Amino acid sequence: MRFLQVTFTVTLLSFSLASQAQQSTVAQSVSVKNFVYGFIEGALLTDEAIMKASEKTQPNSKFMQRVYDTRLSTKTDVPYTYYADFCLPSTQSKEFVIQSVIEALDAQSLEPNGLNVYNALKHRFPCLKR
Repeated sequence: MRFLQVTFTVTLLSFSLASQAQQSTVAQSVSVKNFVYGFIEGALLTDEAIMKASEKTQPNSKFMQRVYDTRLSTKTDVPYTYYADFCLPSTQSKEFVIQSVIEALDAQSLEPNGLNVYNALKHRFPCLKR
């Protein structure tokens, strides 16, 4: 009887630990997803603000106009993140982009920090150079 009681207690304990580990993994994956989402949103917002500010303050010299005409077609022809070396696909959802970044991090066993997320974005979503 004592053996059965010990076995039952050990089984409950291991089930409880497995459940806690699974909950921790789920919480960690939600945390990583939220971090990547926040990084992307922050990049989009700041890059947009920078591009809009530069459009307002840039002198419209003939030289700069030729640069835009020959390299970019128009000032707004490129996505805001173009100069950050990644271009998010307009045909894909943000969920797809986030999952792609997480897969890139997992594939290389990288921590989800800012530099690694940025490099994953550049690797998974490079801009077509014009």
